[in-house]
Amino acid sequence: MNRKFGFVVLMVFCSAIFVQNVKAAQIPVIEGDYMKLMEKAVKEGKASAYLSGQVADYIREQIKHPEAKILLEITRVDNHGKPGCHGLRMKFSTPGTLLPMTDGSSRELDLGHFTNLCPKSSSPP
Repeated sequence: MNRKFGFVVLMVFCSAIFVQNVKAAQIPVIEGDYMKLMEKAVKEGKASAYLSGQVADYIREQIKHPEAKILLEITRVDNHGKPGCHGLRMKFSTPGTLLPMTDGSSRELDLGHFTNLCPKSSSPP
């Protein structure tokens, strides 16, 4: 292999790793109570964080990948008829960790959940 070509390949590879690490560093890590993240999603329309703690450990145990990063992305999907109540779509994924499928293929975890968030003084519709 040509030295110049090898150097270019190395630089492209290192740049790709650097960009991935910068993107990962921009997403916070949270443990335990996700209420602040949910409130941020209500206010800003979306919020995301990598999980740590019991929920992340449980998901890792279920998928049999103890080192997997668990990403939670929350998106506000609508406003219910009750003042202050919002529907939230919660998506759990495993960026960079592929899971084997029954058909022989593999893909990242993509687990969705929908919940309602209302002020403490009111109940979900």
